[in-house]
Amino acid sequence: MGILLGAMLLGLIPALIARSKGRNAFGWWIYGSLLFIIALPHSLLVKENLRGTRRCPYCAEAIRAEAVVCRFCHRNLVHGLQSDDQLIRLIERLDKGDKEKRAQGSALPTPHHSPAVSSFPWIEEQTRNTELQQARRTKFLYVVILVILIGGIGAFALYPHSTSIDSPSVRVTPPTEATSQDDLTRFVHKHGQPDTDDSTQYDTPRPPIVTRWLIYKKAQVRVWFVPDAKVGIPPPYKAWKFSTFQDESTQKGISADEVERRLKKS
Repeated sequence: MGILLGAMLLGLIPALIARSKGRNAFGWWIYGSLLFIIALPHSLLVKENLRGTRRCPYCAEAIRAEAVVCRFCHRNLVHGLQSDDQLIRLIERLDKGDKEKRAQGSALPTPHHSPAVSSFPWIEEQTRNTELQQARRTKFLYVVILVILIGGIGAFALYPHSTSIDSPSVRVTPPTEATSQDDLTRFVHKHGQPDTDDSTQYDTPRPPIVTRWLIYKKAQVRVWFVPDAKVGIPPPYKAWKFSTFQDESTQKGISADEVERRLKKS
């Protein structure tokens, strides 16, 4: 479950990058969840999908070419659609008027300082606003990616990756470095799974000293263990300490050498 959650969170990274380029975010999310290692560089290298779309002059988001209102910033785009044509026609008229007035000897600014450009300060302001919005969107995207990565790593780290051996119904697994000090685990790893594995840790009422025992019927051996914890602490217990060996038929104690001999023989 933790691995699946981590993959779904990581899949959002290429999905957000692809969305900023006019791609289908859901499809890229599925793609990124399944093949994140491939999807991430693919989303960074893929070109913008501007087919049938254009950039809003105010927020720089990709919108449909025929849109008259931006669906992101809700700005009216009718003026933006006509501004370029109007500007070109106005410059042409001003240039024509400049030539006529120069022919009459009037002192006018040179074409390099044409008043047509200075009469539209909103163009430069709009460009600065667009660049600022793009920078903010880029920073926001990086923050989202960082949060997703931290969340995915945290979820993966907190998810339990191994099965506890505390419950009597769970078979004991071979020892690892983390369980090398557990006598029960080492004993089972050396002599094999017992015929019976039971304990009093979940008895009601629970006895003051909890015990756990393994029975090897063919060898007629019972091995007793106690929790490696302070008396009175409730289960589950992470480790078990050896207590004693017992003959299953006579209920008397037997030596470790006798247990070894019986288990090897069986």
